[in-house]
Amino acid sequence: MAGVLLPWLIEQLTRAYPGVSDSHLITESGVDALWEYLRRPERYQPDRASLTTYLMVAARGDLLNKLQKQKRIAVHEKNYEEGVELEVADGNMNMGDDLEVVETVAQVSHAVNQKIPDGADRKVLELMMSGERRTSEYAKVLGIELLPADRQACEVKRVKDRLKKVLIRLKGGDLRVD
Repeated sequence: MAGVLLPWLIEQLTRAYPGVSDSHLITESGVDALWEYLRRPERYQPDRASLTTYLMVAARGDLLNKLQKQKRIAVHEKNYEEGVELEVADGNMNMGDDLEVVETVAQVSHAVNQKIPDGADRKVLELMMSGERRTSEYAKVLGIELLPADRQACEVKRVKDRLKKVLIRLKGGDLRVD
């Protein structure tokens, strides 16, 4: 049975998703769907759909999940290389939205790198974006951890306020920096 269904699943997925450049993902999705059915045949309900439909839906879902994961990894790696990490809150995006996000991330990253050239300032910005609240973490990045706690707090606040102003200016339309 598997010898007949697996090639059929791979062929159907290849036809349905001709833009998938990595054929391994298609094969893996077909294998995973078939394997899951063989491991848990009780999940298949013949009164709801045919076995081929059930397997195709499972394989399609698995393939789409793998493609989304691949996109997230690619965007994360690109952002990491540029020194900026963003999390997309809504995973229900279409391809056009993904391209727009990548272009926007590139613009923002370029603008931030131009307006905030200092590495320590960029690390402070990353801490701010990640929601870090401990002054000690900012003090480590700024190299002021040996100062008294009240001086650390003042200096960290000063740097954070300055960076917030830069970001407000960028948001206000100074995003394109050449």
